[in-house]
Amino acid sequence: MKWLPDDIDLTDYMQSQEMRQKVRPASDFRADVLQRLKSDPSLTGERLPWKKTEKLIRFRAGELTLWTGINGHGKSKLLGQVATGLMYQGAAVCIASLEMHPAETVKRMVEQAEGNGRRSERYGNQYLDWSDNRLWVYDHVGECKSDRMLALVRYCAAKLQIKHFFIDSLMKCGVKQDDYDAQSDFVSALCDICRDTGIHIHLVAHSKKQMDESRQPGKMDVKGSGTIGDLVFNIITIWRNKPKEAAHAARDYSHDGESDQVLICDKQRNGNWEGKVGLWFHPQSGQYLEECDIAPCDLMENLP
Repeated sequence: MKWLPDDIDLTDYMQSQEMRQKVRPASDFRADVLQRLKSDPSLTGERLPWKKTEKLIRFRAGELTLWTGINGHGKSKLLGQVATGLMYQGAAVCIASLEMHPAETVKRMVEQAEGNGRRSERYGNQYLDWSDNRLWVYDHVGECKSDRMLALVRYCAAKLQIKHFFIDSLMKCGVKQDDYDAQSDFVSALCDICRDTGIHIHLVAHSKKQMDESRQPGKMDVKGSGTIGDLVFNIITIWRNKPKEAAHAARDYSHDGESDQVLICDKQRNGNWEGKVGLWFHPQSGQYLEECDIAPCDLMENLP
Protein backbone atom coordinates (compact mmCIF):
# COMPACT_ATOMS: atom_id res chain seq x y z
CA MET A 1 0.00 0.00 0.00
CA LYS A 2 1.26 3.49 -0.82
CA TRP A 3 0.34 6.95 0.46
CA LEU A 4 -0.60 10.01 -1.56
CA PRO A 5 0.53 12.98 0.58
CA ASP A 6 -1.84 15.86 1.10
CA ASP A 7 0.77 18.35 -0.22
CA ILE A 8 1.28 16.60 -3.57
CA ASP A 9 1.75 19.09 -6.42
CA LEU A 10 -1.34 18.84 -8.63
CA THR A 11 -0.81 22.07 -10.60
CA ASP A 12 -0.50 20.30 -13.95
CA TYR A 13 -3.79 18.50 -13.37
CA MET A 14 -5.99 21.38 -12.24
CA GLN A 15 -7.45 21.92 -15.71
CA SER A 16 -9.23 19.30 -17.77
CA GLN A 17 -7.44 18.25 -20.93
CA GLU A 18 -9.50 17.30 -23.97
CA MET A 19 -8.25 13.88 -24.98
CA ARG A 20 -10.48 13.12 -27.96
CA GLN A 21 -11.04 14.44 -31.45
CA LYS A 22 -14.76 15.10 -31.18
CA VAL A 23 -16.07 14.63 -34.73
CA ARG A 24 -14.87 11.51 -36.52
CA PRO A 25 -16.19 9.17 -39.24
CA ALA A 26 -18.04 6.18 -37.85
CA SER A 27 -15.57 3.79 -39.47
CA ASP A 28 -12.87 5.09 -37.11
CA PHE A 29 -14.61 3.07 -34.41
CA ARG A 30 -14.65 -0.14 -36.46
CA ALA A 31 -12.54 -2.29 -34.12
CA ASP A 32 -14.43 -1.13 -31.04
CA VAL A 33 -17.83 -1.62 -32.67
CA LEU A 34 -17.02 -5.13 -33.87
CA GLN A 35 -15.62 -6.09 -30.48
CA ARG A 36 -18.81 -4.86 -28.78
CA LEU A 37 -20.98 -6.78 -31.26
CA LYS A 38 -19.37 -10.10 -30.40
CA SER A 39 -19.10 -9.61 -26.64
CA ASP A 40 -21.60 -9.05 -23.85
CA PRO A 41 -20.89 -5.52 -22.54
CA SER A 42 -22.73 -6.30 -19.33
CA LEU A 43 -19.99 -8.82 -18.46
CA THR A 44 -16.97 -6.60 -19.05
CA GLY A 45 -15.10 -4.90 -16.23
CA GLU A 46 -14.37 -5.92 -12.66
CA ARG A 47 -16.97 -7.69 -10.54
CA LEU A 48 -18.15 -7.50 -6.96
CA PRO A 49 -16.60 -9.95 -4.44
CA TRP A 50 -19.60 -12.33 -4.36
CA LYS A 51 -20.25 -15.19 -6.77
CA LYS A 52 -23.97 -14.53 -7.04
CA THR A 53 -23.38 -11.00 -8.37
CA GLU A 54 -20.81 -12.04 -10.99
CA LYS A 55 -23.23 -11.85 -13.93
CA LEU A 56 -25.37 -9.06 -12.49
CA ILE A 57 -23.15 -6.05 -11.80
CA ARG A 58 -19.86 -5.02 -13.36
CA PHE A 59 -17.64 -1.96 -12.98
CA ARG A 60 -16.66 -1.01 -16.51
CA ALA A 61 -13.86 1.35 -17.53
CA GLY A 62 -14.87 4.96 -17.98
CA GLU A 63 -17.94 4.87 -15.74
CA LEU A 64 -18.98 6.49 -12.48
CA THR A 65 -20.84 4.49 -9.82
CA LEU A 66 -22.81 6.29 -7.11
CA TRP A 67 -22.96 4.42 -3.81
CA THR A 68 -25.70 5.70 -1.53
CA GLY A 69 -27.59 4.79 1.61
CA ILE A 70 -28.64 6.00 5.03
CA ASN A 71 -25.85 7.22 7.31
CA GLY A 72 -24.63 4.34 9.48
CA HIS A 73 -25.82 1.57 7.17
CA GLY A 74 -22.34 0.24 6.35
CA LYS A 75 -21.37 1.92 3.09
CA SER A 76 -17.70 2.50 3.95
CA LYS A 77 -17.19 -0.94 5.49
CA LEU A 78 -18.78 -2.74 2.56
CA LEU A 79 -16.75 -0.68 0.10
CA GLY A 80 -13.58 -1.79 1.89
CA GLN A 81 -14.42 -5.36 0.94
CA VAL A 82 -15.27 -4.26 -2.61
CA ALA A 83 -11.89 -2.52 -2.90
CA THR A 84 -9.98 -5.61 -1.73
CA GLY A 85 -11.95 -7.66 -4.25
CA LEU A 86 -10.97 -5.29 -7.05
CA MET A 87 -7.32 -5.58 -6.06
CA TYR A 88 -7.65 -9.38 -6.09
CA GLN A 89 -8.71 -9.06 -9.74
CA GLY A 90 -5.54 -7.12 -10.51
CA ALA A 91 -6.95 -3.59 -10.52
CA ALA A 92 -5.05 -0.71 -8.92
CA VAL A 93 -7.21 1.17 -6.41
CA CYS A 94 -7.00 4.57 -4.72
CA ILE A 95 -9.16 5.52 -1.74
CA ALA A 96 -9.87 9.09 -0.66
CA SER A 97 -11.66 8.42 2.62
CA LEU A 98 -12.21 12.00 3.67
CA GLU A 99 -14.35 11.10 6.70
CA MET A 100 -11.86 8.71 8.34
CA HIS A 101 -8.12 8.67 9.03
CA PRO A 102 -6.41 6.70 6.24
CA ALA A 103 -4.67 4.36 8.69
CA GLU A 104 -8.05 3.48 10.22
CA THR A 105 -9.47 2.84 6.75
CA VAL A 106 -6.67 0.40 5.93
CA LYS A 107 -6.79 -1.21 9.39
CA ARG A 108 -10.47 -2.05 8.88
CA MET A 109 -9.70 -3.50 5.44
CA VAL A 110 -6.96 -5.69 6.93
CA GLU A 111 -9.30 -7.01 9.65
CA GLN A 112 -11.97 -7.67 7.08
CA ALA A 113 -9.60 -9.45 4.70
CA GLU A 114 -8.20 -11.72 7.42
CA GLY A 115 -11.67 -13.10 8.02
CA ASN A 116 -11.19 -14.59 11.50
CA GLY A 117 -11.26 -11.65 13.92
CA ARG A 118 -7.71 -12.24 15.16
CA ARG A 119 -6.31 -8.85 14.07
CA SER A 120 -2.82 -10.33 13.83
CA GLU A 121 0.23 -8.20 13.12
CA ARG A 122 1.60 -10.95 10.90
CA TYR A 123 -1.44 -10.83 8.64
CA GLY A 124 -1.34 -7.04 8.65
CA ASN A 125 2.19 -7.11 7.24
CA GLN A 126 1.16 -9.69 4.63
CA TYR A 127 -1.77 -7.57 3.51
CA LEU A 128 0.32 -4.40 3.28
CA ASP A 129 2.98 -6.24 1.24
CA TRP A 130 0.31 -7.79 -1.02
CA SER A 131 -1.38 -4.43 -1.57
CA ASP A 132 1.81 -2.65 -2.70
CA ASN A 133 1.26 -1.32 -6.24
CA ARG A 134 -2.41 -2.25 -5.85
CA LEU A 135 -3.61 0.16 -3.16
CA TRP A 136 -3.01 3.88 -2.73
CA VAL A 137 -4.59 6.00 0.02
CA TYR A 138 -4.96 9.78 -0.03
CA ASP A 139 -3.50 11.11 3.23
CA HIS A 140 -6.15 13.71 3.99
CA VAL A 141 -9.09 13.94 6.39
CA GLY A 142 -11.74 16.63 6.11
CA GLU A 143 -12.94 18.82 3.28
CA CYS A 144 -11.09 18.68 -0.02
CA LYS A 145 -11.89 21.44 -2.51
CA SER A 146 -13.66 20.15 -5.60
CA ASP A 147 -11.03 21.40 -8.06
CA ARG A 148 -8.29 19.70 -6.06
CA MET A 149 -10.22 16.42 -5.95
CA LEU A 150 -10.69 16.53 -9.71
CA ALA A 151 -6.96 17.17 -10.15
CA LEU A 152 -6.15 14.29 -7.81
CA VAL A 153 -8.24 11.85 -9.84
CA ARG A 154 -6.59 13.04 -13.08
CA TYR A 155 -3.16 12.61 -11.49
CA CYS A 156 -3.96 9.08 -10.30
CA ALA A 157 -5.27 8.06 -13.72
CA ALA A 158 -2.33 9.56 -15.64
CA LYS A 159 0.64 8.91 -13.34
CA LEU A 160 -0.33 5.88 -11.26
CA GLN A 161 -2.57 4.01 -13.73
CA ILE A 162 -5.27 3.71 -11.07
CA LYS A 163 -8.31 1.84 -12.41
CA HIS A 164 -10.72 2.46 -9.51
CA PHE A 165 -10.90 5.65 -7.44
CA PHE A 166 -13.12 5.82 -4.32
CA ILE A 167 -14.36 9.20 -3.03
CA ASP A 168 -15.97 8.97 0.40
CA SER A 169 -17.89 11.21 0.30
CA LEU A 170 -19.48 13.89 -1.90
CA MET A 171 -20.27 16.10 1.10
CA LYS A 172 -16.52 16.43 1.80
CA CYS A 173 -15.64 17.66 -1.69
CA GLY A 174 -16.13 21.37 -1.04
CA VAL A 175 -19.63 21.51 -2.49
CA LYS A 176 -22.39 22.92 -0.30
CA GLN A 177 -25.39 20.68 0.28
CA ASP A 178 -27.81 23.32 -0.97
CA ASP A 179 -25.75 24.34 -4.01
CA TYR A 180 -27.31 21.98 -6.51
CA ASP A 181 -25.65 23.57 -9.54
CA ALA A 182 -22.18 23.11 -8.02
CA GLN A 183 -22.99 19.49 -7.16
CA SER A 184 -24.09 18.79 -10.71
CA ASP A 185 -21.02 20.52 -12.14
CA PHE A 186 -18.70 18.47 -9.92
CA VAL A 187 -20.31 15.13 -10.76
CA SER A 188 -20.38 16.08 -14.45
CA ALA A 189 -16.65 16.85 -14.27
CA LEU A 190 -16.03 13.44 -12.66
CA CYS A 191 -17.93 11.81 -15.54
CA ASP A 192 -15.74 13.70 -18.01
CA ILE A 193 -12.61 12.36 -16.31
CA CYS A 194 -13.99 8.83 -16.48
CA ARG A 195 -14.72 9.25 -20.18
CA ASP A 196 -11.33 10.76 -21.03
CA THR A 197 -9.09 8.50 -18.94
CA GLY A 198 -10.98 5.20 -18.62
CA ILE A 199 -10.81 5.30 -14.81
CA HIS A 200 -13.83 4.05 -12.85
CA ILE A 201 -14.89 6.37 -10.02
CA HIS A 202 -16.89 5.20 -7.00
CA LEU A 203 -18.60 8.18 -5.37
CA VAL A 204 -20.33 7.90 -1.99
CA ALA A 205 -23.34 10.14 -1.38
CA HIS A 206 -25.61 9.88 1.63
CA SER A 207 -29.35 9.39 1.39
CA LYS A 208 -31.77 11.99 2.67
CA LYS A 209 -32.76 11.58 6.30
CA GLN A 210 -35.52 9.01 6.64
CA MET A 211 -38.40 9.13 9.10
CA ASP A 212 -38.20 5.35 9.27
CA GLU A 213 -34.96 3.43 8.61
CA SER A 214 -36.96 0.29 7.98
CA ARG A 215 -37.86 1.63 4.53
CA GLN A 216 -35.30 0.80 1.87
CA PRO A 217 -34.15 4.01 0.14
CA GLY A 218 -33.51 4.23 -3.59
CA LYS A 219 -32.08 6.46 -6.28
CA MET A 220 -34.73 9.11 -5.66
CA ASP A 221 -33.52 9.49 -2.06
CA VAL A 222 -29.97 10.65 -2.81
CA LYS A 223 -29.21 13.80 -0.83
CA GLY A 224 -28.62 16.87 -2.97
CA SER A 225 -29.26 17.66 -6.60
CA GLY A 226 -31.67 15.38 -8.42
CA THR A 227 -29.50 15.55 -11.53
CA ILE A 228 -26.72 13.57 -9.85
CA GLY A 229 -28.59 10.34 -10.47
CA ASP A 230 -29.11 11.30 -14.11
CA LEU A 231 -25.40 11.93 -14.68
CA VAL A 232 -23.87 8.77 -13.19
CA PHE A 233 -23.74 5.39 -14.92
CA ASN A 234 -24.64 3.16 -11.99
CA ILE A 235 -26.47 3.66 -8.68
CA ILE A 236 -26.11 1.17 -5.83
CA THR A 237 -27.91 1.62 -2.53
CA ILE A 238 -26.80 -0.14 0.66
CA TRP A 239 -29.48 -0.82 3.28
CA ARG A 240 -28.96 -2.38 6.70
CA ASN A 241 -31.80 -4.56 7.96
CA LYS A 242 -32.65 -2.57 11.06
CA PRO A 243 -36.00 -4.34 11.62
CA LYS A 244 -34.17 -7.68 11.88
CA GLU A 245 -31.67 -6.21 14.36
CA ALA A 246 -34.48 -4.74 16.48
CA ALA A 247 -36.35 -8.03 16.46
CA HIS A 248 -33.22 -9.94 17.56
CA ALA A 249 -32.67 -7.48 20.39
CA ALA A 250 -36.21 -8.29 21.55
CA ARG A 251 -35.54 -12.05 21.17
CA ASP A 252 -37.88 -12.21 18.23
CA TYR A 253 -36.37 -14.48 15.58
CA SER A 254 -39.13 -14.24 13.00
CA HIS A 255 -36.79 -12.30 10.66
CA ASP A 256 -34.04 -14.94 10.65
CA GLY A 257 -34.67 -15.90 7.04
CA GLU A 258 -33.89 -12.36 5.92
CA SER A 259 -30.44 -11.05 4.99
CA ASP A 260 -28.56 -8.59 7.22
CA GLN A 261 -27.79 -6.24 4.38
CA VAL A 262 -29.44 -5.48 1.04
CA LEU A 263 -27.52 -4.24 -1.97
CA ILE A 264 -29.89 -2.50 -4.37
CA CYS A 265 -28.91 -1.73 -7.97
CA ASP A 266 -31.28 1.03 -9.11
CA LYS A 267 -29.43 1.92 -12.30
CA GLN A 268 -26.87 0.24 -14.56
CA ARG A 269 -26.64 2.13 -17.84
CA ASN A 270 -24.52 -0.43 -19.68
CA GLY A 271 -25.72 -3.52 -17.86
CA ASN A 272 -28.78 -5.70 -18.22
CA TRP A 273 -29.76 -6.09 -14.56
CA GLU A 274 -31.34 -4.02 -11.84
CA GLY A 275 -32.57 -5.50 -8.59
CA LYS A 276 -31.69 -6.51 -5.05
CA VAL A 277 -29.12 -8.87 -3.52
CA GLY A 278 -29.06 -9.98 0.10
CA LEU A 279 -25.83 -10.24 2.11
CA TRP A 280 -25.07 -11.55 5.61
CA PHE A 281 -22.75 -9.69 7.97
CA HIS A 282 -20.09 -11.52 10.01
CA PRO A 283 -19.41 -9.15 12.95
CA GLN A 284 -16.15 -10.77 14.12
CA SER A 285 -14.40 -10.18 10.80
CA GLY A 286 -16.50 -7.40 9.29
CA GLN A 287 -17.00 -9.43 6.11
CA TYR A 288 -20.22 -9.44 4.13
CA LEU A 289 -21.13 -12.96 3.02
CA GLU A 290 -23.38 -14.02 0.16
CA GLU A 291 -25.15 -16.74 2.16
CA CYS A 292 -25.99 -17.15 5.84
CA ASP A 293 -24.36 -20.58 6.16
CA ILE A 294 -20.89 -19.93 4.73
CA ALA A 295 -17.76 -18.91 6.64
CA PRO A 296 -15.52 -15.87 6.04
CA CYS A 297 -12.34 -16.45 4.05
CA ASP A 298 -8.96 -14.82 3.44
CA LEU A 299 -9.82 -12.14 0.89
CA MET A 300 -6.26 -11.98 -0.41
CA GLU A 301 -6.49 -15.60 -1.56
CA ASN A 302 -10.15 -16.20 -2.32
CA LEU A 303 -12.71 -14.58 -4.56
CA PRO A 304 -15.75 -16.55 -5.71
